[in-house]
Amino acid sequence: MRKVVFILLLLFLTGRKNETAHSLPDDIAFLTIKGPGLSYYQLDEAERVDIDITVLLEKEEDITVFAKAIERASRFDGAVPGIGEDFTLVFLAENESEKTYFMWLDEEKDNGAVEHDGKRFMLTEEDAKKVEEVLTKNIVENE
Repeated sequence: MRKVVFILLLLFLTGRKNETAHSLPDDIAFLTIKGPGLSYYQLDEAERVDIDITVLLEKEEDITVFAKAIERASRFDGAVPGIGEDFTLVFLAENESEKTYFMWLDEEKDNGAVEHDGKRFMLTEEDAKKVEEVLTKNIVENE
C-alpha cells in the first residue's frame, strides 16, 4: 500500500512540475510590453523614471524569445518578487485574439517569473537572460 501511495504522490509532483504556462499561437503579430520595469533598461541611470513605459515588438525573432521563455517556464507555487509585476505582456495574434501575461525579472540573479490565469511559472535562467537582452536592445532602439 505504501508503494502505491508513493508512486501516486511521485506522479502528482512530477506532473505538476512539468506544467507549462501555455503555448502561444504561431501567428503572433505584435507583442506589447508595458510597465515600470522597463525604466531599468534605459541607458542613462540619471534619466530613469518610475513610470510605465510601453514598447511594441514587431520583429519575429524578438517576439519568439518571449514566447519560447513562456512555453519553457515551469509551474511553481511561490511568491514572486516585489509588490507588482515589472511588465505586462500582451501577445496579439493576426486574428486579433490576445493573451496577457505578467512578468517579473530579477536582473541580478538572472531569473524571472510569469503569471497567467492566476498560475505562476518560473523562467529558466537562460531564457531570463535572453528576455533581458531583447528588452535592453529594444529600449535603446526606441529612445
